[in-house]
Amino acid sequence: MVASDILQVFHCEGTSVLFFDQAWPSRCPVCKQRWPTQPFESFDAVLATAERQQKSGAEPAVLDQDVHPAQTGPELSQGVKRDTTASSVAPGGNGLVSGSVEWHGMTVQRIASPLVSATQSQRSLLVRPTAGNMLWSFTAGSGPLHVGIASSDGSIVFNFDERGCMRDDIGWSECIAVQLPQLAHLSNEEWDARLESHCLEWMASMEPQQTGYHVTDRNCFDFVLAWLSALGVDGFTKSDFAESFVRHRLATAAVYVKLARGIHANGFVLL
Repeated sequence: MVASDILQVFHCEGTSVLFFDQAWPSRCPVCKQRWPTQPFESFDAVLATAERQQKSGAEPAVLDQDVHPAQTGPELSQGVKRDTTASSVAPGGNGLVSGSVEWHGMTVQRIASPLVSATQSQRSLLVRPTAGNMLWSFTAGSGPLHVGIASSDGSIVFNFDERGCMRDDIGWSECIAVQLPQLAHLSNEEWDARLESHCLEWMASMEPQQTGYHVTDRNCFDFVLAWLSALGVDGFTKSDFAESFVRHRLATAAVYVKLARGIHANGFVLL
């Protein structure tokens, strides 16, 4: 599964249906009402269509009503149940909703994926679980995290672990990205050159035949903070950095990951 945007459709009273963009179902999984037959190509396509209709003064199409009536109460169609655990992580209050549009009488919201690959987020800090990626391996509040720095084109992620200073060209998909506007003045060439020199200087400070890695005192976060300090972005402890740049992004990612895993397992999630 690749991290995709999620659509949240408010259809049946008191219930919303969430599924992946470009996976528009033919019927509501709750009441079995037939949904528009026109392909739901993407949220952006629907938004553009809605804007054109609004400008032209045309009325939006209505739903086909020749279907089963909506059910009420806790008994949903074919035993479909609302995810009460997911409702505690409703996306609206977590900064995930990136747009809303009226479509055939329904409100459709887009829940943007906060996860990116290195090539999608050049010149940024990337955070992922030490093993695996955010989508499948992340559990909020548990498990160590790993941080690296993406090159100017995102093809390489510089990072530090038990093996030493690494230049990874794979393994950094579905990450959290931290942009660095303080370093926007650096050209791409200078960005990459400073990364290379930092790697060499970092390793040169180690004892021969040793990586110098320590899980708490000299780890991947120390490597990144030393690079930032060398570029004039200093004054951060590891705790400060995590609180300022990582913690709220992890909270947002945790909401998305829970919803995405539920959709992958069942085809949709009800809130």
